[in-house]
Amino acid sequence: MALTNIQLINLGLSQAGLDSSFQAAARQWLNHISRTAAERQDYPKFDKQSTITFVSGQRDYALPTDFLRASACYLYKVSTDQRGSDILLVQSYMFDKYRISANGSPNMATIDEDSGTIVFNSLPNDTTQSARLRYFREPTAIALDTTDDNAAPDFPDTDFLLQELQRFALEYLNDPRQQSKKQEAMMAKREYQQNMYNDDMYSQVPLENTHFRSTNRRGRRGF
Repeated sequence: MALTNIQLINLGLSQAGLDSSFQAAARQWLNHISRTAAERQDYPKFDKQSTITFVSGQRDYALPTDFLRASACYLYKVSTDQRGSDILLVQSYMFDKYRISANGSPNMATIDEDSGTIVFNSLPNDTTQSARLRYFREPTAIALDTTDDNAAPDFPDTDFLLQELQRFALEYLNDPRQQSKKQEAMMAKREYQQNMYNDDMYSQVPLENTHFRSTNRRGRRGF
């Protein structure tokens, strides 16, 4: 049976030599650990997709509320469930060089984190066309009070969470054992990754990632 949030917290604190008075701090540590790991690692549990319905003349569209980082984007026709050409996701400094004012199907986009939008490089005029955004969602943060104590962690690798929680506790104590706990956490992550992909080697998600990376670059296709 999976550990609940409070069981994980108490176990991590106990193994680091801290008592229950540190539970509030440990909840914050868990949220930080989960989000940081999800930013750096492609966990299939957090892989999602969202359909963006084009509005004539509109370039900017709101990102999903649980958006963490993008992995791919492509044109998509909902009525026929047909995938079209890839839309290249690029950093803003590169996007500004290729932004155009013409109408038509976009072939490039950027993520504007400040405004919480995805911005396309042209003005769509075909409202029967959409875009499909593949992205990784944020892990669900636990409440800083006792509300979520009895729920299971949203993050899939609880062993990694436990090792990292202990490391944070030891770092708080300025305990030299924190470095060994960091190594144990990395080993737990590698073991989880290996087990995650053992069933089907052809369904592996690339482990290296950067923001706005497109994972499909096999050429352009039209409708």
